Amino acid sequence: MTRLKKNEQQLLLKRFGYKLAVLRAREHMSVRFLAAMTRVDPKEIYKYERGLVNPSLVTIASLAYALNVEPRELLIFEDPQAYKQLHRNQKK
Repeated sequence: MTRLKKNEQQLLLKRFGYKLAVLRAREHMSVRFLAAMTRVDPKEIYKYERGLVNPSLVTIASLAYALNVEPRELLIFEDPQAYKQLHRNQKK
């Protein structure tokens, strides 16, 4: 079985975080409101959105349902250009 390299893991977490932030914004939810709905600490949600922490599968499902999407939606990264731009912006 092949493991992801460290930089690939980080990029994956950033993509997940970006998608989480986009879906949260689409629902007009604050981080605190999402945290209250999911019983996840707001600080953790900020970390997820910045790609700093790897959420558990149960947490992904909880976030997804609170955002009115299926869990798989959080794992579909359809716009690579947006993620490249996000990655560039976070380096600054």
